[in-house]
Order: sequence, then structure tokens, then C-alpha cells
Amino acid sequence: MFVVLLISAPLSQKLEPPANPARFKDLNEAELERLDSIDFIASLEKKLKELEQSHDVIAQMDAIAFEFCPSCFAPIEHDHVDGSCSLCKSAYDHSRTEQRVLKLINEYSRQRENSLIIQKSRDSIIVKLKAEIDATTEFWRQASRHYKVALRTPTTELRLELRQLNREAGYAYRQLEELASKKAIVTELAELSQTREVLEREIDQLRVIIESEERRNHLQKAKSAERIENEVLDFLKRDLERQSTFVSANRISFAFDGDRLAVNDESFFSASSMVYLRNSFLAGFMYAAANEATFLHPRFLLMDTVEDKGMEPDRSKNFQRLLYDKSKKAISEHQIIIATSMIAEELDNPSITVGAFYTHENRTLKLQ
Repeated sequence: MFVVLLISAPLSQKLEPPANPARFKDLNEAELERLDSIDFIASLEKKLKELEQSHDVIAQMDAIAFEFCPSCFAPIEHDHVDGSCSLCKSAYDHSRTEQRVLKLINEYSRQRENSLIIQKSRDSIIVKLKAEIDATTEFWRQASRHYKVALRTPTTELRLELRQLNREAGYAYRQLEELASKKAIVTELAELSQTREVLEREIDQLRVIIESEERRNHLQKAKSAERIENEVLDFLKRDLERQSTFVSANRISFAFDGDRLAVNDESFFSASSMVYLRNSFLAGFMYAAANEATFLHPRFLLMDTVEDKGMEPDRSKNFQRLLYDKSKKAISEHQIIIATSMIAEELDNPSITVGAFYTHENRTLKLQ
């Protein structure tokens, strides 16, 4: 839209741009806040990185045990008390230290996310303020050019021609206004394009991390399944020769979702052999965890079915001996509880058994 100005000012008077200090002040404040927020976010990123490094160190290292005093180099007596420092004997809780670090990480992460949201809103405000200032400045320039032309047309004949030129120029001025508004859009699009590139790089990095973790989990599962298979095969091959498939076993396959357990792709055996196979699998699972630090399975086994389905005493006792032998060789602490009425003679001692051996004469429920 073109505006015709009625000129009453002296010819020598110069027009100055309209003062709008409020918008310039808002823009300056927004940009200063944006720069300050960038420094704040950078400091949060640095703190998060340092806290994550601290968390990794805490996760990998427990309290340091000293052999000698770091001050006088005198030998330290190892009268260690659980939950205390080996040097000063003060209470030391590794999990509380790790929880404090995780709490700080969560707090700084929350501050960073809030700051990024506020920064995004502030960037949008800055773009809008710049667009408004550019549009106002362009409008003023158009009015200033019209004012100068009006000062140079003193005759009526020239004014008639000027009106025609003004009508033609109006369309051009309107196009300039549209271009000014589109300039702000182009600027915003350029900034959004840069933001998209940053996000795409972050997505690519996260995708690489996810794929790496998936590969690591796949390898860990395969490694764990192989260790379980080896433990179960050892139980089967050291069984009494009651099942020919167990003697020649070289492959164990199992599926938890289908409740399937097979030896050399065969899953149907005699009742007692099925009991021995399932107990061997449960024991193999526990011993695989007891001998592998990365195996996240409880190192605890409770069995009350070792003598089901007609299990003969010699076979049951042999299984007990295998459990005891593997327990002595395990590299980590674990616990096995089994209930049996035909215990192996060498295992019937107070260091292994708990409670009395109940018979028809010595019953569990004693009535007065």
C-alpha cells in the first residue's frame, strides 16, 4: 500500500527514522540473554560430562584398600569391618555415593533441557523482533523516498505525472514489503536447517550407540547360552548310563517362550531322565551365572524335585555329588538348597546338611 504524504515541512528539513527504542531494547535484551544462556548451557554440558566421568569411575572402582598409611607409611592392620573404609574405618556406602552422583546428573540434565526449551523460545522472539524492525525500516525508507520526490515536484503538471508514477511504484513498494517479510522467513528457515543438521548428527550418533548396544547384547546372550549349554552337557555326560542320548549329547537347545528343552533336537525321554534333564538345566543356569561376572542371573538355586518320577537312589546321589563338586569350583559366592530323602553318604555331614533326617520313626511333626 502506498501512502500520499501532505508536505508542510521546510525543504531543508531532513526526516529521521521513526524512534522505536522499545523494540531495539527488547532485541538487545533478548540477544544478551541468548548469549548468557549459551554460556550457561555450555557450563551444564561440562558439568554433566564431568559427572558422567565421575559416575563411570565410581561404577568401576570401589573403596581403595591401602596396605600402608599414605602419611607415615606404617603398615595398616586389616581388621576390616563391612561397610567401612579400610584406612580410616569411617562408614562408607558405595551405593549412596553413586546415588548422589546420579541425582546431580538428573538435576543438571533437567536444567539443561529447560534451558534449551527457553533458548528455542528466545531464538523465535529474536527472529520476530528482527523481522518487525526490518519491515518498519523498509516502510520508513519508502516513505522517505516519496517525501523526497514530493519536494522535487513544484508544478501541478508534474504532480499529475507523479500520481501515475506513484500508482505504478505502489505495486513495487508492495513487493518490497512482501520481500522484507519473506526475508525473515528465509532467515528462520536457514536457522531451522542448521538445527536440523545438528539433530541429524545427534540421531546418527545415537543410532550408532544403539546398534553397538544391540550387538553387545546379542553377543552377551550368545555367550551366556553357550556357557549354559556347556554346563548342562557336563551334567548329562557325567550322569549314570541310563539314557543313551545323554552319553552322546553334543547340543542343548532351549526356548523360554515355548518352554522347550531338547538334547540333540530330541525332547522326549523317560520320566526319570526328563527330571534329570530339567534339574541339570536349572543347575547349569545357576553355575553359568556363578562362573561369569557379566551373567546377570541370581546365583541361587532351590530344588525339591530331584527324586520325582521314579528317580533311582544311585542316580540321585550322583547328581548331588556333581552339584557339590561344581559348587566347590565356582568362582563366586552362591547358594544351593535341595531337598532329598536319599542323600549321598559322604555329603551327610553338618557342614553341608541342615536339619535332621526324617524317617517313619523320626517324623517332622511330633505329637505329645
